Amino acid sequence: ALSTFLREKLVEMGFSLIGAETATSPVVVTIALPPEMNSLKIGGMIQEAGYLLSYNSEYLRKKNWLQICLMGECTREKVVSLLNALNRVCFRRNRSVETTQA
Repeated sequence: ALSTFLREKLVEMGFSLIGAETATSPVVVTIALPPEMNSLKIGGMIQEAGYLLSYNSEYLRKKNWLQICLMGECTREKVVSLLNALNRVCFRRNRSVETTQA
């Protein structure tokens, strides 16, 4: 349920996701950033905000991808906080992500 929520919110925000939800691991969400966004820069900014995403491997850097892994203690509140950080960093928006499903 948390993976579905995360994927839906990322798409609503305008991100492109790699792979169909049914064909990928539910705990790993891969975001394909557009060329005007740099995965290394954004990953670093998100890390500075307190979230550790996968972005620094050569493979991910070449593809300009970020990966969110829902492992360990993941709650809806933490995911919403991460979504809000991505919103601020990538789109310079201060609008909060809704915590309920539509």
